[in-house]
Amino acid sequence: MKSELHPALLQLRVPTLSESDLRSILRCGGLRDREAVANLWLSEGIPSAFSECPGLYEHVRLDLADRLGVTPASISMTGSRRMGYSMNPKQWGHPPRVDSDLDLFVADEGFFKELVGDFESWKADFLEERISAKTVNQQKWWPMNAEEGPHDVARGFLSPLRIPELPRYRARSRLGKGIRDTTRSTRVLAKTLRMEGAIGYAPFPFRVRVYKTWHYALAGLTRSLTVAAGALRRTEGKK
Repeated sequence: MKSELHPALLQLRVPTLSESDLRSILRCGGLRDREAVANLWLSEGIPSAFSECPGLYEHVRLDLADRLGVTPASISMTGSRRMGYSMNPKQWGHPPRVDSDLDLFVADEGFFKELVGDFESWKADFLEERISAKTVNQQKWWPMNAEEGPHDVARGFLSPLRIPELPRYRARSRLGKGIRDTTRSTRVLAKTLRMEGAIGYAPFPFRVRVYKTWHYALAGLTRSLTVAAGALRRTEGKK
């Protein structure tokens, strides 16, 4: 039986995906192969950062899920700390820095709707001048967030950084507090387990994106791989 998947993927005989194998798949494979990578390696399983302490990873998911009112299974991790190497074409294959973010995502339709509601409330407050940008960063980013946020929502995701963390925006505030509280509890547990390196040494190691459903999460991860594949092909074409 002929498979839709490329031989570079079908012939793998190990559960982990090395940077050289991923490079081959992105260089030679198609959309189905990128979807398979998103399914098998970028969204599921034990991340590389927690390979020596899987229970600590589950603690992160349980703790944050409880604070957000979602299921632990709706929380996962992606990025260089999952794979053990950078997938940025400019830094391809480089190991993560000790201060690299842990890129979490939440795929839950209920919480997504709450966060989108906060975004729409903030956007209206901002455009109707009920709230104003005071700092240099706010003056730079708020107009951009108001313009670009709806495009993100249309694709089924939203970064909480699009919304200022103010009490009136309840889901955004709950997420911000949840991330900080989970960071503290995880640091305490990691120290007890002598596994501080698992979460790294950034002051706030967790970065979170919220997706409408798991389907949208996988679509987002696949888009990132498509961008990386194009960049790798262009880079190799210049050699």
